[in-house]
Amino acid sequence: MKKSFICILALCLLAATATLSAAASSLDFYTPAADGDLLYTVNMYGDQFWKPEKTVGDLQLTVIDEKTANVYGGKNSAQNWYGGEIEGLPLENNAYTIKFTVTRNEKACFGLYVDGIYGVYGYADQYRIMNGPSSLGAHGYINYENVGLEIPGTQNDGTPQNYALEVNGQACTLRLYIMDKYGEYQLVDESYPGEILVFATDNLGIYFYSYYSQNAIVSDIEIYKGMIISGEKLSDTTVPPETSKAPETTKTVETTKAPETSKPNESGETTTENSGGEGTTKAAETTKTSGKKGCGSAFAANTGAIVLFVLSALCLRKKKR
Repeated sequence: MKKSFICILALCLLAATATLSAAASSLDFYTPAADGDLLYTVNMYGDQFWKPEKTVGDLQLTVIDEKTANVYGGKNSAQNWYGGEIEGLPLENNAYTIKFTVTRNEKACFGLYVDGIYGVYGYADQYRIMNGPSSLGAHGYINYENVGLEIPGTQNDGTPQNYALEVNGQACTLRLYIMDKYGEYQLVDESYPGEILVFATDNLGIYFYSYYSQNAIVSDIEIYKGMIISGEKLSDTTVPPETSKAPETTKTVETTKAPETSKPNESGETTTENSGGEGTTKAAETTKTSGKKGCGSAFAANTGAIVLFVLSALCLRKKKR
């Protein structure tokens, strides 16, 4: 009798575990939402959906409140990463807009990446699309003044700068916008189909990146369904980039792909940034990018089912004895 009870209890626990695993793997906030809906607001402390961690170097995140944190590179002139995926926001074939604010009281770099490899990186007066493992995938800096954009906060005077990053998971492209002094988002830089072959994670992620030991305050990170700044729909991505109509409220900036750019660091020396890191640093080895994990989830579920089956057989066998 006692053995039968233990078997039944074990079966119940396994069944509950299998049910919870299936529910977690199918978590999806994107599909039931409408375009333009706010899907998620990042909690700087982390929560059940976003569980950030240090992945490379020593990025120090000092949380000011749930929506605000100071980002500081603990290792100067080195790659410092912190972040993770957001469960329930599947990336493949979906589109998102990430809005965020960066405030600088000193010259400070800041990067926000969507999968730990691809994202945007720059300073108060210039930004660019970035590729973590290789400078070959990085664009040159787009300096706001040089392209005629009037952007508040370029002097690192504590004026908040508002950004928007459109993520197209169907075409694997990124578009970066910044709000001008008139309160309108202006296009800064964008990638094109073929530059990013595939995003590295199953879900959209929020990864912070800093190369120098400089303080930047990031706040109000909100994630919306769809590409709400340009108004582009996923079905429109089959149109070649050169024939696509630019949004009326944004200035299209020429984003000719540039080689690695060198710039003087704080000591006056010239430092070559390899996607925000030195040419001698291999982000491909250090950046935490486990790749697509769907197969692993399916294997875990199948394993649970097999264990459940075996335990059932053992219990029935004992009962017959």
